[in-house]
Amino acid sequence: MGNATIATSTTVSVAPATIAQTISGTGTLQNLLTSPTANLNKFQINNTNSGGVTLQMPLSVSSTFTIDNGVLNTDATNLLIMKSTGSVSGAGAGKYVNGPMKREFSANSSTTSYTFPVGKSGYNPILIKPVTTSSTSLAEITAEAFDANSGSSGTGVAVNTSRRWQALVTANSSSLTSAVI
Repeated sequence: MGNATIATSTTVSVAPATIAQTISGTGTLQNLLTSPTANLNKFQINNTNSGGVTLQMPLSVSSTFTIDNGVLNTDATNLLIMKSTGSVSGAGAGKYVNGPMKREFSANSSTTSYTFPVGKSGYNPILIKPVTTSSTSLAEITAEAFDANSGSSGTGVAVNTSRRWQALVTANSSSLTSAVI
C-alpha cells in the first residue's frame, strides 16, 4: 500500500503505489462521524498495478475524484458515489472506474451533462445529460460499461456490437423528466 501523509487537517496525500490496493471498512467512508450526509471532499488514486484499487465499501465524494494512474474497481454494493457537486479529472486510457458508478443530479440540472468515467478492459465513458425537476430530491443514476454485448435493447441500455452501457435511475425517478445519453 502507499503511505498516506497528513499535511494539514484538510490535505492528505498518498505516495504512488505499484501493488494492488483495497479500501475497506464498515459503513460508508465519509469525513464527519456526526453527519450521515458528509462525504470525502477529494479522492485521488495513483496506482500503476494492473489490479488497481478495489473498493470493498461504498465511497462518497463531494468535490473531486482524481485519477492520476490506474483503475478503480467497484461492484453493485461497493460503488463510487459522486455527489451533485462532484467532478472527475484525469480519466482516460488506463484511468477509469471498472464497475458501476453512481452520480446524484440536483434540481433543474437541464444544462449540465456528466461523463461517467467507466470501462471494463479499457476506458469507455458514457455521457448523460439529465433534465430534472425542481424537486428537492436528488435524482440518482448508476452507470456501467460492459465489454460484451450480452444485453438487449431496452430501457436504460444502449446496444453496440462489441460493448454495451447501462444507465439506470436508481433513486428519486420522479425528479428526472428525461435524459440524453
